[in-house]
Amino acid sequence: MSSPPAMSTPSGRRSLSPALSPRFERKLHEWKDRIPVEFRFLLTKVERQTISTEMQTVSTDDESCLAVVEAEIPQKVWYFDTTDEPQMVRQEFHDALIAIIGWLKKGFPRDFIPFISTDTLRDDHTVYTNPFLGNESVSGAARLVVVGLPGIGKTTFLSYVFTARVAKNLPTLFSEGDPMYIWKNNQLYTVPVKELQYLITQRFVDENMWCLLDCNDATHSLPSSMYRSNVFFLRAASPRKERLNWVSKSAVKVEYFFTCGNGQLRSSLLGSNFN
Repeated sequence: MSSPPAMSTPSGRRSLSPALSPRFERKLHEWKDRIPVEFRFLLTKVERQTISTEMQTVSTDDESCLAVVEAEIPQKVWYFDTTDEPQMVRQEFHDALIAIIGWLKKGFPRDFIPFISTDTLRDDHTVYTNPFLGNESVSGAARLVVVGLPGIGKTTFLSYVFTARVAKNLPTLFSEGDPMYIWKNNQLYTVPVKELQYLITQRFVDENMWCLLDCNDATHSLPSSMYRSNVFFLRAASPRKERLNWVSKSAVKVEYFFTCGNGQLRSSLLGSNFN
């Protein structure tokens, strides 16, 4: 189990919470993360070559083959800190998050999620253009699954979304196992997964919170009430049946976003209706 990405303590809105019971206040005090954390996006200059080579799939009339092509390396790169090593903010991550926010704002229709490929990260900004800027209240009782083979970047994408939300002080749950991490009201909490039902009962996890879940053995046993709740789920899973058994517990229609190679991912986000 890895630690959450490191981040700068943001200044942002605080959501109003109902009065807490003394027992729950004691629990929250117990779960508070005492280690200083920083959730932030940083900019670095690339001092090396600006032209590199990469392998791309080229289609011919009869078959597809790999070809070596020249690819430009940006002179500036945005990245976010993690416990292990910095993670580059891929343009696809940025564009995919904008697409997901737009889908939620439209009432999460059961259709393709429009994906517009951009080069905005190449623009000369001194502060990262966070997709949640102006979209702080966007959420909904929706379920979206990011499906892709191991190693394609699903967990890193969830870490990026977590960092982007925390940078705006937006309530977010992140879990890739036990314990899970919750950011709320400028505070990080480290909470055992078994306490999730209690958090729902106390409305600490509510409709304003995004839940980011990496689908593995530790998150198979989430309480069924979680799936019946009105919070937004963004879940990453390998394309294996046992990773998607939880879908039958959800009272809300589940949509799927299939990750592909960079070219395909830039072409479309799939929000198809699968039963």
